[in-house]
Amino acid sequence: GAARLMLAESRFAGQPLSGQATLDLSAGQRWRGAVELMLGGNRLHAQGEYGKHGDSAAHADDSLRVTLDAPALSRLGLGWGGALTAHLNWRGPLMSLKPQAIVQTVLPSQIQAEFDVNGRELRLAGGHRVASLHSHGQLQAGALRGALHADDWRQEHAGESRRWAQRLEASLSGTPMQHALQAEWQLDTRQALTTRIEGSVARFAGAASASAWQGRIASAALTGPWALRLLTPWPLTVDGARVSLGAATLQLAEGQVEHIASLWTPTSWQTQGRFGGLRVASWWDAATILSSTLPSTLRLGGDWRLAQSAPGQAPQGTINLQREQGDWLLAAEPPRALGLQQLQLAANLAQGQLRIEAQARGERLGEWRAELSAPLNGVAGEWVARDAPIVGRLNGQLRDMSWIGPSVDGNIQSGGRLSVDMGIDGSRAAPVLSGTVQGEDLALTLLDQGVRLRQGQLRARFEGERLTIDRLDFIAPPSPPPKDRLVSDSVPRIAAASEAGFVKASGRVDFGARRAQLTLNAQGLPVTPGKDRWLLATAQLQLDLRRELLKISGKIGADAAFFGQPAASRPHLAEDVRLIATTDNARSPTAMNLDLDLEVDVGERCYVRAGGLEARLVGRVKLRGEALRSLSGLRATGAISAREAGFEAYGQRLNVERAIVNFQGPVDDPGLNVVARRSGLPVEAGIEVSGTARAPRVRLISTPQVPDAEKLSWLVLGRAPDAGGMDAALLLSAAGSLLGSQSENMPRRLAAAFGVDELSLRQAGQAGQAGQAGQDAGLSGQIVSVGKRLSSRAFLSYEQGLSTAAGVLKLSYRLNPRLSLVTRAGTENALDVLYTFSFD
Repeated sequence: GAARLMLAESRFAGQPLSGQATLDLSAGQRWRGAVELMLGGNRLHAQGEYGKHGDSAAHADDSLRVTLDAPALSRLGLGWGGALTAHLNWRGPLMSLKPQAIVQTVLPSQIQAEFDVNGRELRLAGGHRVASLHSHGQLQAGALRGALHADDWRQEHAGESRRWAQRLEASLSGTPMQHALQAEWQLDTRQALTTRIEGSVARFAGAASASAWQGRIASAALTGPWALRLLTPWPLTVDGARVSLGAATLQLAEGQVEHIASLWTPTSWQTQGRFGGLRVASWWDAATILSSTLPSTLRLGGDWRLAQSAPGQAPQGTINLQREQGDWLLAAEPPRALGLQQLQLAANLAQGQLRIEAQARGERLGEWRAELSAPLNGVAGEWVARDAPIVGRLNGQLRDMSWIGPSVDGNIQSGGRLSVDMGIDGSRAAPVLSGTVQGEDLALTLLDQGVRLRQGQLRARFEGERLTIDRLDFIAPPSPPPKDRLVSDSVPRIAAASEAGFVKASGRVDFGARRAQLTLNAQGLPVTPGKDRWLLATAQLQLDLRRELLKISGKIGADAAFFGQPAASRPHLAEDVRLIATTDNARSPTAMNLDLDLEVDVGERCYVRAGGLEARLVGRVKLRGEALRSLSGLRATGAISAREAGFEAYGQRLNVERAIVNFQGPVDDPGLNVVARRSGLPVEAGIEVSGTARAPRVRLISTPQVPDAEKLSWLVLGRAPDAGGMDAALLLSAAGSLLGSQSENMPRRLAAAFGVDELSLRQAGQAGQAGQAGQDAGLSGQIVSVGKRLSSRAFLSYEQGLSTAAGVLKLSYRLNPRLSLVTRAGTENALDVLYTFSFD
């Protein structure tokens, strides 16, 4: 007989569906059939033959061919996605595919089969995603070969993404009866698992089903932080729906794990083993809890025995963990031992309850004890449900906190005692805490900032998901100001310096809402980041952290301050360094969005001695910024001015008549309004600075008005310029220092003022006028050159070394563009003939 089936103008899962199928049965009981379906642009085609030829019972001509071309799996309506192609060709007895046939007979050698599967951007059931997949295999003449390659295998569930493999490579070789699997599983950039599994399919004594697989994990190694290596072959048996693992020894964290036995069936499971000598640092580093490379000597041991007898029933058993030997080294300088004497954890699963008890004791750790209990369920992978009620308690005393600060940062020192008495209830997903935290004689020192806090008191309490800080107080010991004339002459005695300051804080932290609010008050807080820097700070701040946004508002002021910089320690670049670019620290990205509303008041007693400036600063600035990702968006309003100010330059003291820094926009570009003048002379000369910090404008001023060259001479030398022009070198250097980039035309203006054609300052050995290169004998360092052109060919110049008493008078005469005569008189007398040539 024969049958035909046609599908037309149909729809499935909202997609157009079409196709056809044929089935033919011959008199010799041989079936032939073909199926072709088209759904939403995806195509499936299959055809094959099965049955006897005449009276023969042989099925040597059985065949099956399947082709799948699915570029749009998402249109199938199954929650899948991506593109998939697959091909299968089989020639030989199809009955051999039945499991009982594999056991009862040996597959005919004439079977030939091959398959090929390719996929990209696959989305499968359970939230699994695979970026790319390729697999192929073949069975020919009894030999079996196969390979699998997959990239970026992930699983997404409830908004979370878990990567199962960055790359997976597997190969299969042997026969259908006896084979080996080699696999390399790259978990991430740091961890990779390589393994080899060997086994065979056969009927053997004790098998519970018609067919069973028995073999072993011949080798296995996991590289990376969680390093693991199989030391002995691991027996593995798959008997129907029963999987069992035998005894084996593994190396983990420099210790050993002895697996005794494990068994899994669809209705029950059990596992048993023990471990010892596991170095804790290996685990700790792997979990990135504490990135420490210190050779910790702490080693743990323990055992486990767990079982579940029926589906839905709670597991039963025990897990024990205890310290065997050694100690944990803290990442301090120098390294310190925690002084562990006891560390023990015991978990008991019985009668549907989980009970955990933990104890720890040490010289620096103090004594701690924790208990926790919760009901169990039989859900695999989640013994304690998210909504299961929990009951627990934590109490302990930290007798010495001196090790905490150096372990966090080398610039932090800490001290004091801490006690905790806390109850735990609620559920696993939403634990509720209640209890108190108390601190006595707390101490905190920030070495790099020169902040010392002593006699601290802490009173805090847990209320559900909220931690309330009722009191956190510190005393700041007094710190006298530096013994500097600027401070002692201006303020005979600063009373605040002899009195202790304080810091007080209070607030709350809401863990559920991910929000923290803190109020901070400080008065007379000494901050001494260096011997020439001293500050008594007062602050009233409110901090509000809500998820990724930190709001800071309030006031910061200075009761008194001194910032000094000795002249000898002024930083400078070496002569062979050329500054190309700088990194603006103010533009460094912050860790979160920042809202800032801060008033900074420098007070009436802020003294500065730096870069030749002596002054008392007054004024206040308002800092504002919203949703800042970098401090470059910070804006400022206000002004800071200098009082009783003077400026020293070139051995002279200038009176600063006006010095105001005005903020009306970006904090790094304030307006400048500065006037400094040398007084008490017939001509009172000075400088005036205006513009902004990014684009300052500097000009020379004087009373009465005189030319710029004369202003500079009165400013630097205190007299009119020398008629012979011998002051030119010093004035040129002064112009460059005082006027900065605006002094580029100053040599030309000075040269014109002194009636010469050239006025320059150069380093010995630098090329200049004809006959100058290589002719600096007797001169070193910086050389000032004054020249006058006598004709189009003759040039008369005088060169004077600033660091030596040597001087040279030169007369250069150019005979032609390449040939010149140079005569020198002074330190050396000579006549030179120079020939100049150039090349690329």
